[in-house]
Amino acid sequence: MISLKELNPKNFKTTPEIDDNLTQLLTKINIIRTAYAKPMTVSSGLRDLEDHKRIYASKGIPDDKIPMGSRHLKGQAVDIADPNGKLYKWCKSNEAVLIQAGLYCEEGTKGWVHFQTVPPKSGKRWFLP
Repeated sequence: MISLKELNPKNFKTTPEIDDNLTQLLTKINIIRTAYAKPMTVSSGLRDLEDHKRIYASKGIPDDKIPMGSRHLKGQAVDIADPNGKLYKWCKSNEAVLIQAGLYCEEGTKGWVHFQTVPPKSGKRWFLP
């Protein structure tokens, strides 16, 4: 199972709201983990603003283009490593489990699957940011 420590491995400072969000995220992602029945590695969980900016800067994205509404900043999102695309394919084939867990996934990621507890503006289970 995924642990709370894996969702905040850098031990970023939290608030009661972020702690609640992380607890909800942990419960929901472990529904996926149980159904998937294979090890899952967190590649990105909770971020502070500095880490968030660093991640985007490493991709060559300028500050004015960084998505500041990222659910990672609020403890409402986790990226799970998926180097071979098997988790993505499993999620696409098992959308009922995503619905049961109350998770939404980002389309178009390569090497990871992004899960979040809050629906995107579109309300779609699979969304483009």
